[in-house]
Amino acid sequence: MTLSLPPHERAAFAALCETEICNRQFFAVLAHYLSNFPRLVSSDMIAELTRDCGVTENEAFCAVLAAALDLDEDRSEREARLVRRYLPSCLRAADPAVYRADPYFKNIRVPHRRIGEWLLTEETYVPYEGFVCGHLVKAADMIVPPVAYFTEEFSFPAVMQNGVEWMAIKPNEIETMRAPVTRANGHVLAAGLGLGYFAYMAARKENVKSVTVVERDPSVISLFESELLPQFECHNKIRIVRADAIDYFEYELPKHPYDYVFADLWHDASDGLPLYARLRRIEDTQKASFDYWVEDMLLSHLHAELFCELEKAYREGGRADGIHLSDMTAVRTLLGDPALRAMAPALA
Repeated sequence: MTLSLPPHERAAFAALCETEICNRQFFAVLAHYLSNFPRLVSSDMIAELTRDCGVTENEAFCAVLAAALDLDEDRSEREARLVRRYLPSCLRAADPAVYRADPYFKNIRVPHRRIGEWLLTEETYVPYEGFVCGHLVKAADMIVPPVAYFTEEFSFPAVMQNGVEWMAIKPNEIETMRAPVTRANGHVLAAGLGLGYFAYMAARKENVKSVTVVERDPSVISLFESELLPQFECHNKIRIVRADAIDYFEYELPKHPYDYVFADLWHDASDGLPLYARLRRIEDTQKASFDYWVEDMLLSHLHAELFCELEKAYREGGRADGIHLSDMTAVRTLLGDPALRAMAPALA
């Protein structure tokens, strides 16, 4: 499979390259901020700017963050684009009342409890701490990760594995599971247990008859069954199966008449793409409807990888027939996917 670039399309592709560079640079800048100093912006900074400069709270947040990330709109057209368009598009203040009203937050109490290497605990966002919240923001040629902050402390339940967060009921999880919960129906299969958020929300629905959750770690299952499942008013609908999710999907899924399947087996796109690719192959053999946690982020990550290869071929030149993509396993698996085609319309 190849992509050819006739001379009359090269200017358009060059512009597309510039947009992709901006998208990629902004992702990298935000990742650096969120991974290394998400608590950089403080209440005092925001108060001072809103008082002295007459700007809104969100404008103040954008200004502080741009300065901290060394983005100067006077330095280059590209940085001006990031400061003026990208930051305002991705940043927002979140309303804590929306998430505290969530049924799981209202009805389930998560105790502080340890079993083996797993710990049930509570974590907290401090005021103006940045965090990813929701699906990718797409506007014209711009694709940015959504970043939110609270103006007050916000605590949430979490599962830690050897001191590293594995699963948490954060606003991001609530936002990114709204659509799968809405689509769940009939007999439901879920891959990945965590704190049981999806299982709880799906089982509460009248049109859901059962929820089978596949989880391979016995300690996670033990924590869930002893501390959380008894609190679920719909616990009689939920069944936990201890198994490797991929093995279960390949060998057991065909034996059961599931109506809906939801997979949540990864932290993010970096570890999710290989699993996602395998599950997509399995999906093609099943009648059930499938959904995948943060699929838009997975496809965006794959799109960025593809574009890097395309851009390299364009910059180097000398390949009249275009760039051959057949060596990329993920591309071989996903190139026919309509969602990916929509994100990469140049692929034929």
